[in-house]
Amino acid sequence: MIGMLHYEVSGADHGLVNRELVFVELSLAGAGEKRKIIPFAAVMYDAKGNTWVYTNPEPLVFVRQPIKIDTIAGDEVLLVDGPPAGTAVVTVGGAELFGTEFGVGK
Repeated sequence: MIGMLHYEVSGADHGLVNRELVFVELSLAGAGEKRKIIPFAAVMYDAKGNTWVYTNPEPLVFVRQPIKIDTIAGDEVLLVDGPPAGTAVVTVGGAELFGTEFGVGK
């Protein structure tokens, strides 16, 4: 996720102009917690407000799996619990899968 941070540079000989925008690349260090992130488009809500995703473990196979959301940040959803990292999730057609599974619209 890309965000904008504001820093104040001390000293007078840094060569920057006041309010100049610059690109800064920061290296992350340490043993921070790895988080599972899915696209918001993959999130499905049932009638009780529970959250789900459809995974796609192999061609033409779709499995509904519960998820627990920690935070929604724009188009990204940080999960507390969900499918293993690297699992393919459905982002288009999830409503149709849900309707087919539960016979909605019949």
